[in-house]
Amino acid sequence: MVPSQLTFFLAIRYGNASTATILQFLGPVFIIVCLAIQYRKLPRRIDVISLMIAVLGTILIVTNGKIGTLALSSAGIFWGIMAGVSQASYTLISRRLLEQFDARLVTGLGMVIGSVLFWPLILTTKIPSITPFTVGSFAYIIIFGTMASYLCYLQSVKYIPASTTGMLSAFEPLTANVLSVIWFHETLGAFQTAGAVLILSTAFLQAMALKGK
Repeated sequence: MVPSQLTFFLAIRYGNASTATILQFLGPVFIIVCLAIQYRKLPRRIDVISLMIAVLGTILIVTNGKIGTLALSSAGIFWGIMAGVSQASYTLISRRLLEQFDARLVTGLGMVIGSVLFWPLILTTKIPSITPFTVGSFAYIIIFGTMASYLCYLQSVKYIPASTTGMLSAFEPLTANVLSVIWFHETLGAFQTAGAVLILSTAFLQAMALKGK
């Protein structure tokens, strides 16, 4: 969990949220490749098609069709790719743990143990002035952006294939844009709308594949 969260924040810091989101979505690619190597068989055609559609949809949503607006610094690209690798790692590594333990236990212990690595930094770093906005932001990141999201993600690994779980994470940028429309009264562009339709279509494709088993 630590590499996943840390590399994603570093990708945002050295690039931007759009770049980080796109590169993090390389996670399903690594998952499919790892599973293909592990089981020595080519990935399912439906997975490859779904992945291509989801990647295209994600790119359209975060860029609205303007690829040139992305700030692709070398550090941003590196940490974004590492975020994708990290997403694949905790998706695949957690499967055996989830066969024996409750997802809440795995998530909680992962966060507690992972936090130990940062205690020296926290204890030696001067705390800046704290405002109600700062407290609220931290609380939201901890509760919804970390605890709830990891718990739901790992819980899904128990019921559906890891490759499917990774691909459905494409709903992250879609959700962000929908909430922006609801809360900030923003409007979705034509390319963003097309991207949303593409991402939603991957859910139906994967559902059909699971039903056909």
